[in-house]
Amino acid sequence: MKIDKHISALLYDHDCIIVPDFGGFVSSYAPAKVHPTQHIFHPPHKNITFNKHLKSNDGLLASQISRSENKTFTEANSILASFVSESTSAFKRGEKITLECIGSLYMDVERNIQFEPDHSTNYLTEAYGMTSLQSLPVKREGLQDRIEKGFIDRKAIPQKKGKMKVYSRAGAIFTILVIALAGSIIFLSTRTGVLKEISYSSLNPFVEKTKIVSSVKDHVPPKPPANDSVHKAITPPPGEVVIKNHEPDKTAVSVNGVKTAKKYKYHIVSGCFKIKSNALNFLAKMKSKNFNATILGQNKDGLYVISCGDYAQKEEAYTELARVRSQNMEAWMLAE
Repeated sequence: MKIDKHISALLYDHDCIIVPDFGGFVSSYAPAKVHPTQHIFHPPHKNITFNKHLKSNDGLLASQISRSENKTFTEANSILASFVSESTSAFKRGEKITLECIGSLYMDVERNIQFEPDHSTNYLTEAYGMTSLQSLPVKREGLQDRIEKGFIDRKAIPQKKGKMKVYSRAGAIFTILVIALAGSIIFLSTRTGVLKEISYSSLNPFVEKTKIVSSVKDHVPPKPPANDSVHKAITPPPGEVVIKNHEPDKTAVSVNGVKTAKKYKYHIVSGCFKIKSNALNFLAKMKSKNFNATILGQNKDGLYVISCGDYAQKEEAYTELARVRSQNMEAWMLAE
């Protein structure tokens, strides 16, 4: 009777199966592994080895045979003894004993029993259903191959010469026009002096801009006092303005139709009054505000012209005009 099927059944749950007076089959855990050249993945399993020194009868194999073959324990031991006797005779004849799903036993030249395990059966219950598989290496294309493959059969896109000529001509014409326009602007600015009137400090975006009045034409006439019913607002008239009784300098000349002092060319006019007493009151009020106010005289309409500042330089007059208007006072500049 063959006992290999009984040994195989016990190897799933036991680590050592002893055949009395013959040897023991020992199983040990082996982790999963990959073959380095064949690229075969092996699942975890049990390694089966044979130990000829394990000969004591532990009754495990005899009990398995007794239950499976419906034999008594004594009859099962007799079956094992017959297997040992037949195997010993086969070894002496130089034959190999094959145990199905376990391995092969034979005797070498030194009279030692050798064992070759059979790996067809995995006795590790945790790896049930797992089989070995082979994964072929992935062949990846090199950078040079990918570049060459990308340019194979790629057709060059023909250029449309007509459109290119049109675009090039249009670009040349546009460049010439821009250069001509820029040259004209520079020429006119140097001839007319327009650039001299530009305040370059106003181009700075980080400086708070202050609106500066640069022309007498932008003047808003000063409002008269409430008690002067006969006051008339005065702006530089188109005709001649004759200023009489100029106090700072009685020697007056007429320049551009305006008679004023020789010493000062620019006057900041802050008010004109018909009644002299009102003019004097306004003069005192301006002086109380630390203005160097004077009465320039009377114009052709008989109005007393009050100046809150007389200057020889135009820049000084503009500065004073801005200071007067910053105090919510209306004024304008009279220039010779």
